[in-house]
Amino acid sequence: MKNPTLGVITKGGFKTTRELSQEDYSSLMDASQRLLDFSANQDLLNIARMNHDNFQKTIEYRLIRYARRPKSPKELIVISLDLNRLLLNLLSSVRMYLDHHETYLARKYGEESDRYKTYKAACSKEYDGNFSYRFLYKLRNYAQHCGLPIGSISLSSKIIDWTTKDAEHTLSINFDRDILLTKYDSWGSVRTELEGMPENFAVIPQVVSMMKSLEVINRQLYEDEIAELTQSAKILDRVIDELKDEHGLPTIYDFADVRGPNLPIKFTTFSIPADLVELVKSAFPDRFN
Repeated sequence: MKNPTLGVITKGGFKTTRELSQEDYSSLMDASQRLLDFSANQDLLNIARMNHDNFQKTIEYRLIRYARRPKSPKELIVISLDLNRLLLNLLSSVRMYLDHHETYLARKYGEESDRYKTYKAACSKEYDGNFSYRFLYKLRNYAQHCGLPIGSISLSSKIIDWTTKDAEHTLSINFDRDILLTKYDSWGSVRTELEGMPENFAVIPQVVSMMKSLEVINRQLYEDEIAELTQSAKILDRVIDELKDEHGLPTIYDFADVRGPNLPIKFTTFSIPADLVELVKSAFPDRFN
């Protein structure tokens, strides 16, 4: 059995440079996994961001289309389905981000760890301090079990200059308070606040406010990860620098048992995440001086 080996993958194949001790191998793999785990968790946030961006841009697109030509009543049905679909995607992706982070931290550090407790405290702070965040957190459950989240959509126009016939167009997207209260009985403490809202209240401000809370939670996670991320990036950066003249992708080769000189060599490869190392270096350049 050959020891794990450091090398590069090139256009012409692969090249090994030196064998790794078990200690070096474990250090490199642990550092790589640390960056990959964080990247995967951030991918979930980026999905939520993309869903939010898609929701906002679709509203703008629908309004522009409406301004260009008259619409039939059927058009509102299409718009309603489209925006409900996008809002459902957003609510689901936000919940996925929150749930995955909680599970990840619980499994990696334990529910009694400072890291897990800090995350839960950050979530609780936003939940307690932001109606939009706790309302939409509950709305995701409503949408999953009871009905579409958006209550009403309307398009309207008014002339703002009779000389030029310029018009101002509005796309109103609202929640229906009474429908939400009637169809769902698990609002908890949010019910009282919801009862105090207008019969129809705007969707967009609630969504924007929720996303701000999500960014606050993520920033706390990011701050908790900085020390480990930079330490892992430094470990990998040293190896990447060692291989810089080899002109290939830094790789760890894990060779299988070789049974004879005439048998093909079997091995698995693990590419060192050089792109993530560069990302951490660019985010925290002062820590690499």
